[in-house]
Amino acid sequence: MVHILSRWHELSVFAAIGPTAESSGDLMAQRRRRRHLLLGLVGVLGAMRLMAERMEVGFAGWKMDQMGLGPGALLRLRRTGGSLVPHAATAEASTVSRPWETRFRELEAFVEEHERLPRRFRADEAETQLGFWLNSQGKRVTSQQIPSRQLEKLRTARSDLIRRRAEGWITGDPDGCFEENCRELREYIEMNGELPRCTPSESDSSAFRLATWLRNLRANGARAMPERRKMLEEVHPLVKELLQKWDDSPLKINRVKWEEDLEKVLDIVEQHGRLPKAKTEKPEYHWLWRQLRRLDTLPPELEKRLRGSHPLVAEAARRSEQKAKGTKA
Repeated sequence: MVHILSRWHELSVFAAIGPTAESSGDLMAQRRRRRHLLLGLVGVLGAMRLMAERMEVGFAGWKMDQMGLGPGALLRLRRTGGSLVPHAATAEASTVSRPWETRFRELEAFVEEHERLPRRFRADEAETQLGFWLNSQGKRVTSQQIPSRQLEKLRTARSDLIRRRAEGWITGDPDGCFEENCRELREYIEMNGELPRCTPSESDSSAFRLATWLRNLRANGARAMPERRKMLEEVHPLVKELLQKWDDSPLKINRVKWEEDLEKVLDIVEQHGRLPKAKTEKPEYHWLWRQLRRLDTLPPELEKRLRGSHPLVAEAARRSEQKAKGTKA
């Protein structure tokens, strides 16, 4: 930046005073210097334009990060009217500009017309907006922040696709893949006589995918839901034995890191009088809800520490338990 300003000052001085008495005697040298300075001016203007574009893209990336869209969304920037506009961020922001009932009616109309749910990052901006709105409803359901009236509308929608998606949010299976994965796991065990393994050299295999799925189930505490546990136990005796091992051997947790993460959550709770939010405190939000989902797998002392850390956290733990048991708060 200092170099650009220096060159700009040099060009301004030359343009203001014109050729000097010494340079007038050497016309060719003067022309060469003028050509050199003109080329320098073009370079300065190019550098300033590049800097402006970088600042604009940087702001767009920061805005997307604040919205929780992730760095990949920056690649979806489109040019509109000569300036860079984040299409996804525009769609995300628009999800809060219309009444909930209006969006819900638009969702039902879209599904009836296209026979599928809307998706994010589509060429059609209207579909992109609906896709982000639908995704935001899932976040509200999983964090137990959606009014019961709105949740009931989703669960009793005219379309079976919407109803299944809503039930999937409640059971932790939004894509409806849990039953399919159970079926594939049963077929794998019957064919190979063992549980699938996470072998790095076979990362593209079905065994690796199924083993990763099982590992994530344990880490996220999804097995705590009775209906899921029953389905897993019925897959195969080896799976039932695995679930019992999970019960007998709590997850290995770095206690120091766990305490540090809890303190970060409590700092937010004490400062704002609320639990962390996904948009503004994403790491703390995801950490806390992950602990709540796997309460039954936490070591007893950590579970007690979490419940006793703050009344708001204790209430969230209670609601999470009731949700897992299929009861109403």
